Amino acid sequence: MAQVDLIYDSSRRDASAAEERLAGMLKSYAGTQGAMRLVARGLSPEMMMPLRVDARDQSTPQSRAGMMFGILPYFFVITVLVGGMYLAIDFTAGERERQSLEALFANPLPRWQILLGKLGAICVFSLASLLICVVAFAVAGRFLPTDKMGMTLNLGIGFAGQVFLLMLPLVLLFSALQTLVAGFAKTYREAQTYLSLLMVVPMLPSMLLTFMPVKTVGWMYAVPLLGQQVGITQLLRGGAVGMPHVMMCLVSGFVVALLVTLATVWVYRSERLAISA
Repeated sequence: MAQVDLIYDSSRRDASAAEERLAGMLKSYAGTQGAMRLVARGLSPEMMMPLRVDARDQSTPQSRAGMMFGILPYFFVITVLVGGMYLAIDFTAGERERQSLEALFANPLPRWQILLGKLGAICVFSLASLLICVVAFAVAGRFLPTDKMGMTLNLGIGFAGQVFLLMLPLVLLFSALQTLVAGFAKTYREAQTYLSLLMVVPMLPSMLLTFMPVKTVGWMYAVPLLGQQVGITQLLRGGAVGMPHVMMCLVSGFVVALLVTLATVWVYRSERLAISA
């Protein structure tokens, strides 16, 4: 048996591909030579292959589209986050910088009512941004040649409705969280910096599922951000998200959002918030 040594540098990006290609060619050549030697001795080449493995792809056109467009949940999450971010900054650090919070807090209203009004406005902006994003992807999806790629991308009304339902807790959660974080900033620019760093948080579930593929289990729906990522990915693949999983996603998300809202109410009770920079 002849021995061939392949010498290559694994630290070079193009070396691995060349090594694999050359190794495949040598393996094919070795198989051909072995088969010819068996034939020369009157033996069947099939003796060298006692087992033949045929791989059967069980994926559907829609599941392949779900894998290809798996980044969509991240876009929906980041849209909700960015949609109300600048309004949250203006309602807290912006008014603080303009010295208008003192006059606002002087009104005969409990501060929690003022906060709820601000959160309601931020939620409206976030929902509007999410609506525009979902409609834009639904329209753009009709012009993509997915059928030529052997895929089916279904972003219809049913998909949009389920996305809105799953994203509702994040709308309130992000609104309260942005208001809470921006409340610690003294200037508009400082709040902008804080919330820009906050945008890293939605990347974590997407990166986790992209680089560390795991099997979807029920408890994932109870984790905010991860539950939305898993649920929307399941919808993109053409699957269904059961009502128990939807309820887990909603209940856990609203509970966390309520806790963050209570923390924001506590910050709004502080007189330090009304003091301008």
